[in-house]
Amino acid sequence: MRISVHIPKRFLSDAHRKDVARRRCVWGTEVYTDDSDTLGVLMHTGKLPTWLSEDVESPEQFVKSTERKIIKDGVLSASPAAATATAAANSNKSANAKEELLTIPHGKDLLVVLLIIPRLERYTGTVRNALKSRSWNAIHDRMSYSIWEMHWVEAGEAESRGGEGKKRRYSFESSLSFSTPSARLKQ
Repeated sequence: MRISVHIPKRFLSDAHRKDVARRRCVWGTEVYTDDSDTLGVLMHTGKLPTWLSEDVESPEQFVKSTERKIIKDGVLSASPAAATATAAANSNKSANAKEELLTIPHGKDLLVVLLIIPRLERYTGTVRNALKSRSWNAIHDRMSYSIWEMHWVEAGEAESRGGEGKKRRYSFESSLSFSTPSARLKQ
C-alpha cells in the first residue's frame, strides 16, 4: 500500500530541518518505524539536505566528530575505520544526482509517496548524511514505511493566512445552537 504525504514549504525551512535533526526522531535505515519523522527520513536517505551546524564543514566531519566507541562482548564497535567507511560509502553517490536531490526549490511544497510495509523484528540505526537514526531492537507493534518517491508541487492551501481560518471557525462555533463543554462549565 502507498500513502501520499504533503509537506508544506514552511516545514522545509532551515530552522525546521535543524529541529528535526536535533530531535533525531528517526528509527531504522531504508525501512523506518511508522512513527519516524518523514522529514527526518528524507534527510537520512539523502533526498533532502540535512542541516549542519556552522562549525561542521561536511557530513564526513560530522560522522567523525560524533562517533561512539562501544565495547560489546569484547569487540570495539563504531571504530574510526567504520566511520570512514560509512562516510566513503555515502560520498560514492553521483555528485550530479546528489546536487539535484539536495536543492529545495523556493516556494514549493513536497509530495512524498510512502510505501507501507509490515513491521520488522528490529530496526538498525545508522549515520547517513550527517543524521543519526536510532535503533529499535524490540518488536515494533505497528507498521513500517520506506520512501517510494517524491515530487515538488506548487505551494498549497496548507499555509497560514494570518488566523483568518481560526476566526471563521470561532465565528461558526459561536453561531451553533448547542453549548460547548467550556460554556457549560461557566453556567
